[in-house]
Amino acid sequence: MHVTADSKETSLGIPGSWQLLFEVIDTGQGIAKERLSHIFEQFEQAEKNTTRRYGGTGLGLAIARSLVDAMGGELQVESVLGQGSRFFFTLPMNEVEGKTAEQHLLFENLDIIRPNFLKDKHILVAEDNPTLQDVIITLLEGRGAKVTLAKNGEEAVSLVKQKKDIGLMLMDIQMPIMDGHQATREIRQQFDKSQLPIIAMTASAMKEDKEMAFAHGMNAYLVKPVSLERLIQELVNLNFISLDDLGIQKNGKSQDQDSIDISAVLSYPGINLDMALANMGNMSKLYKDTAKTVIATMPEHLQNLAEAVERQDAVSVEKKLHTIKGMVAQLGATELADWLKLQIQNLKSGVSVAKLPKIEQHAVAKIAEVMTGLKEIIQQM
Repeated sequence: MHVTADSKETSLGIPGSWQLLFEVIDTGQGIAKERLSHIFEQFEQAEKNTTRRYGGTGLGLAIARSLVDAMGGELQVESVLGQGSRFFFTLPMNEVEGKTAEQHLLFENLDIIRPNFLKDKHILVAEDNPTLQDVIITLLEGRGAKVTLAKNGEEAVSLVKQKKDIGLMLMDIQMPIMDGHQATREIRQQFDKSQLPIIAMTASAMKEDKEMAFAHGMNAYLVKPVSLERLIQELVNLNFISLDDLGIQKNGKSQDQDSIDISAVLSYPGINLDMALANMGNMSKLYKDTAKTVIATMPEHLQNLAEAVERQDAVSVEKKLHTIKGMVAQLGATELADWLKLQIQNLKSGVSVAKLPKIEQHAVAKIAEVMTGLKEIIQQM
């Protein structure tokens, strides 16, 4: 087996962008051409007798593909029967220009940031999920921003025309009536990237989705769950805020005595509470309120999912899983979010609902376990 890693300049047209190429090459038995299109599916292996001869469950490549997709890459395979196989993927990498060591330290130490660093900034948030609306608005308003909400792309376009003091937009991609891509195209007819920066927000980290966002005129791309650290990084990259706004001196120390407190974290299997609180700026009340909302609304989401599964409606099933994934990921339920993401990817790749065995029952069981954990966390907060 031979493993290599190399870099090459990307052709995406994005300055300072590179791609890392990873390869794993073996000289094993190889894979028949007709099997290549199936080996990334769950519970699939190169040959029907592989499990009996070599063991395994047929999940390894599906999980590997999911992990590579989450990092913005695409796992691919080339193989010749009797000669071996080559598995390879590329990951997008961006150079960070003009950033000091102190600035990198900043994004790992949110407790030294001035709390009102977004004072006098007007931000338009376009998001259709009520739970995520509350999270994002609370995060921004808690840092001093003036926030205007649009529940779909059409509202966003209209509000941009009405309110001339909007300085930046956070744009969800999947929204009803008008999606984020179409809304961005219409806004770009009036404002260019320097006049009104637009940051895409989506649960998808796939390379083609990022490329599409930039092609439609967006300045930056944030993968949900919403993270205060990553948001700050993009705001600095776009020159929307400065180190002075953040209250950071050149030595990376806080200029203010009044800084954000780090909340003590609890633990529960399957829930990364530490990460979730960090994403929410260590605002434990925001986490608690969001968890309560998710617990209260989850029965309705599961009922809608059950109805879509019964109809064998793959598009509706995918949308409901996407909605649930966004909510539980924001609360740190990473294992559940990864499982939901894998089901979404299967549906997007053309796998029918009927070929995802007991997807509703598995979803209900996994979600119920997370809801139990959230209830325990809430009681201890």
